[in-house]
Amino acid sequence: MDNRKMNQLADDVHLIAVPFRWVGETLKLLFFILALPVVFVLSVIYWLITGTPIMSPDEVWLTKILLTIFSPFIATVICIFHKHWRRMRNPEYRNPIPAPVVFVITFVLVLAFVKCNFYFGWDFYSR
Repeated sequence: MDNRKMNQLADDVHLIAVPFRWVGETLKLLFFILALPVVFVLSVIYWLITGTPIMSPDEVWLTKILLTIFSPFIATVICIFHKHWRRMRNPEYRNPIPAPVVFVITFVLVLAFVKCNFYFGWDFYSR
């Protein structure tokens, strides 16, 4: 059997399936993005109706720690997306602050917040 014909057939099938695969991946991403606000709103409504906290104190503490650790990365990703969005709307746009500078500034601000938290006794990280 000729392998070139089989490879050509496989390449054709993959080429035909690409648009369907792209649509499926886009729909999955869209549903995920749309589900996040719904989950947040429903959890707040549940808290308002029942009066019980949304998360246990340990989960709140873990969320604070994770947001402290990931905030420089989140700020950098938001900066990069904003820069690309502005360039799509205006190709001549130049962002005066590069992404690594945003990361360093956010990292320094987080360290300052943590230092002030323990120095002034704000109890942000207490359980």
